[in-house]
Amino acid sequence: MAGQNAVSLLNEASQLKLADIDYEDLGRSGGEDHDPVFKVICYVDGEEFRGKGPNKKEAKLKAAKKAWKKHGDRFSLVMNAR
Repeated sequence: MAGQNAVSLLNEASQLKLADIDYEDLGRSGGEDHDPVFKVICYVDGEEFRGKGPNKKEAKLKAAKKAWKKHGDRFSLVMNAR
């Protein structure tokens, strides 16, 4: 699992059927033309984790990091045991 980001780790957890993981792209939600703000929601078994950033990729990563922070220990136990 070393070197993987939170999005990759959550995708792996989803593939192993450890949780239902989904993302909702809320799109651009403000900011100036030169400094946009995008928002994404990461759902883990229906629980929401919100992220925002200067682009969709960064917003998704921030949301995934929040989700991994809460659920990562539970997922890692199974993922490391494989």
